[in-house]
Parts: sequence; structure tokens; C-alpha cells
Amino acid sequence: MLGKRCVKFFSLGLFFASSAFAALAGVVESVHQLNEDNFEDKVSKGLWLVEHFSPGCGHCRAFAPTYEKLAQDHKMLETTRGFHLAQVNCQAQGDLCNQHDIKFYPQIQLYEDGKDIERYSGSRSYDHLAQFINTHSKRYVRSLGEVPLDAAGQAVLLSSSGVNPEGIAEEVNQERLAELKAAGPVFVKFYAPWCGHCKKLAPTWADLAGRMKNKLNVVAVNCDENKRLCSAEGIKGYPTMRIYNGGTSKEYMKSRSIGPLQEFAEKYLSPGEIKHLTGDQWPALKQQHDPYFVVLQTFSSKSTDLSSVKSAAAPYLVTSAFYETHDPEIIDAASAEQVRGSVLAVFKDGSSRPTARLELPASSDQISSFIQAHRHPTVFELDASNFDEIMHSPMRPLVVLVALKKSERLKDELEKEVDELRKIAKAWYKGGRHFQQPVWFVWIDGDRYKKFLKQNYGISHKRLPAVVLADPATREYYDHTLERSRLVFEGASIFSTLEGAYQHFLKPKFSESTLEWGSKASLSRSSVFELPNGLFSFLQGLTNFMASIVHAGLRHPYLAILIFVGTVFGLAYALHKSIQADLKQAGSSRLD
Repeated sequence: MLGKRCVKFFSLGLFFASSAFAALAGVVESVHQLNEDNFEDKVSKGLWLVEHFSPGCGHCRAFAPTYEKLAQDHKMLETTRGFHLAQVNCQAQGDLCNQHDIKFYPQIQLYEDGKDIERYSGSRSYDHLAQFINTHSKRYVRSLGEVPLDAAGQAVLLSSSGVNPEGIAEEVNQERLAELKAAGPVFVKFYAPWCGHCKKLAPTWADLAGRMKNKLNVVAVNCDENKRLCSAEGIKGYPTMRIYNGGTSKEYMKSRSIGPLQEFAEKYLSPGEIKHLTGDQWPALKQQHDPYFVVLQTFSSKSTDLSSVKSAAAPYLVTSAFYETHDPEIIDAASAEQVRGSVLAVFKDGSSRPTARLELPASSDQISSFIQAHRHPTVFELDASNFDEIMHSPMRPLVVLVALKKSERLKDELEKEVDELRKIAKAWYKGGRHFQQPVWFVWIDGDRYKKFLKQNYGISHKRLPAVVLADPATREYYDHTLERSRLVFEGASIFSTLEGAYQHFLKPKFSESTLEWGSKASLSRSSVFELPNGLFSFLQGLTNFMASIVHAGLRHPYLAILIFVGTVFGLAYALHKSIQADLKQAGSSRLD
């Protein structure tokens, strides 16, 4: 035991002695040690600050602690900016130092991609050298310019021979539409032959197809002949015009004249792009887009990082803003300097800090899900143009839906309420629970859509502003807090309801769309039939009652089975008693 301790203490003593000797000799262990064998290969890529020293030099030994601290504090610059600190021991590497024309010790040289570009002649204090490092590393990264996409990231344009070659609006079925969707963007008109508006649109649609010859597939679907397809696509009225691009779709809601239709279609002719972003452009960009995505690239990023984002983001490049940068100012502000590689970040509300970020490399599904979850502003308006996209989103979001009075109000009053909702949303995103699905905060014109709000969520126009927490995927909503009080337009109240939904402490209500009364569940149709108020209230109550029974059965299956079996036996017993009573009565009334 004593022998082992002696060996242990001897080893520790040897370690400290060697470290002390290295320090006395001017050697800094935490920087790259270069020699004749590795010098050219090492400094051939990136920015290298190299101290040439001699162990016998007093100034070198005095400078060693400063160089050590510089190396420790700037270690991450190797991955983010390609900046490295190194040493050459000229006592051991005399020929190498002679080649570099070293005249004194310590002599500090700056190498850029293998070339000797500058001899440092300033003070050897920590602050002066740190400023020198920061200035040159930023300059170097910015000088690299735009990082080109590799072949996998380039946009692939369809050949003209395969896209609408005849310039006609082809009539398609489910199988043909699926083929066209897989091939690229396709503009679809869903119609019915008996629909007057559809007949009026037909010549314009044919004209559009002609103008999009060899550019964009323009097709039509007869919903009388393709009922299953139209039902699957959620078509509620005619005509419905929708463009499909990758995994997304966008419904056309503007004028049916040829000009606006062509302008809308031409947005999808370009595959979109990920633009290069510099620090000088960034301030203007913050005001121009909300939100926008940025691929933050460091010196250690791989070309496949950018190409994978390009591929996964293809369906969104037309409607969302995407950029790439390796500008140190942006990377520092986004706190991405600690990341080894690339980061996909999303910025909102003019902030220099990202709302969310995804470290790369990541799978295509992960990138796509990240984009879908964050492609909307912190707060945005729900209306006919985006209803299907939001309420039928594959992300299955929880929607904090706030109904506000919009007409006959000063613009400042409405903006004040929207700003208040934005503050609530930011606070939730900063410290709220993390649901499996995204939580989106939206507001809706309570004047224009008052009937929709009343029939779907029980919101009376008299008590605006009003709020519910909607779960469109399950067709449920919450309008009470954990404290059993009505949900109101206040941060604490909304947080309480979100917490209750997260903990499954609150019982949801069922929206009118549980049985899809016509197309009342959609804001995008104003010409659908409406039920009389009395009949609608009765049917809605019956629907909610039946849905409650089904919902309870799904949550408590064993209890539901027991109740069902008990009910069956009860009915059988009652029927048996009734038959016996009838037989007895029949026997007593016989005329023998």
C-alpha cells in the first residue's frame, strides 16, 4: 500500500514538475504545436496566429500565461471562425524558423490559408491581442463570401416537356393528381358542373392554363365524379382553387380575373432560394420579414447542412423567407458561437435573438417539422385565407383564439389589444409548458365572424374581447381556467387554461364542427346553408351530449363496457318481466 502511494505521489510530482518546466520554457500546452512535418498542412486552411519562441527567452516565458489565456478564451473560434493559435519552438525547429525569417523572440505571425499576411507589432497585452484576434477573425469569415450550395442543394427545375406541355387545363382524378403533386407545383380548380360560379370561371381557367404552358400544371377536378377525393381534400364549396407545392397547399382567395390568378400562379414558377445575409443587411431584414429563417454557419459547417435545409424547405421557399450566413455579428447575437457546426434559427418580432433553433445535421422530417411549427408570426390574424392551413394543419396545433372587435374602432385600439396578445404569447413561449404539438396565438375579427364564433365556440358578440383554447384536431375547446372561472383575455387566465389542458385537469367542450354541419366549420365559405337558430341549438346540444358519451367511453373503456353490459341486462330483465306480465294478463282474460 505504501509503495502504491509513493508511486502515485511520484507520478503527480512528475506531472506538476513537467507542467512547471513547460511554463518556464514558454511552451503553452493548450495551443497547437507546429513543426516541419505539420506546419504547411495545418496552416493551409483558416487563420493561424503563430508565436515563434525559444525556451531560453525571458520575454517568451513572461508572455506564456497571456498566450495561454488567449488560447483558452478563444478556443471556440476554431469552429466558428476558423481561427487558431499555435506555437513554433525555434530551438527545436531552427530550419523552419529560418525559412520564416524569424529575427527575434517572441515573434508573432498571422497566416491566412497558408500565406504569411502580417507580423504582429503591437503590445503583447491580453486586451490588445484579443482585439487583434477579433478584428481579423471577423474579417476573415466575412471575406469568405456566400457559401455555394453543392449539387444536392441546387433547385431542380422540371423540364418544359413534362409541365403542362399543351397549355390546357387537364381534367384529373385522384391518381393523376397524386402524380402531378409528386412532380412539382400544381394549381387545381375543384368544381361541380352545376355550379354557376364554376361555369363563369371556366374560360378564365382555360386562359390561365394557356399562359402557364410549359411553366406550371393547371388542372381541374370534377367533384361530382371524384367525391372521395374532394372530401379528402376538405372541399367545402365551389369553385375552390388551391395550389399544391411539395407537402403544403395554399388556397387562392382573391379575384377570379386572369390578372390576379396569373400573378398568384407565377410565384410558384421559381423554386425559391436561400439568400446570403450579411451583418449590414440584417437591420433592414428584421423589419422586412416576420418571421424569417437563417442557417447560421460556422467554419466547421458541412456543405450538406445547407443542402439538407434547402431540400426540406423547398415547399416553403415561396411563402417564407430563408437566408444563410456565417457573419460573426449575427452568429454572436444568436448565441450560436458555442455550436460546432450549423444551426437553423427562426427570428420573430424584429428581435436579434432567435425564437427557436435546430442544430444541424438533422433529418429532413425534423427540419420540415421545425419549419412548419415556426413559420407563423408570434401573433397573427385568422381569416378565410388561412383558416384551412391553421385549423387543419398536420402539426395539430393548440390555438389560443382571441375574438376582437374590429369594425367601428380606431386602429390604435385594435393594435393595442393585438400587442397585449403578443406580450402574452412571448411570455408563454419563454416560460410556459412545452406541449407535444405547437401552441399558436391568433386573433379573429369578432364582428365579421360572430356567427362562426357563436356556433363553434359559444362566444357571444356582446362579451368581446373573448378567448378560447381550441384543439382543432380533436374538435374540442376550453373556455374555463383551472380555478373554474371563465377564460378571459388576460395573461394569467390564458396561462391557467393552458396549464389545465397540459395536465388534463380540464374537461373540454365540443365544437359545432364535431359533426361538420355543412361547411360552417370553415370561414372560407359564406354561401353555405345555415340551420335555424332553435333547431341548430337543439342539434348542437344533442351532438355535444352524444360526443360526450363517446369521449367518456374512450377515456374510460372498462367503465363503459360495464355500463353497456349492465344496460343490456337491465333491458333484457325489463323485457322479460314485461312479457311475463302480458302472458299472465292474457291467461286471466281467456274465455274458456
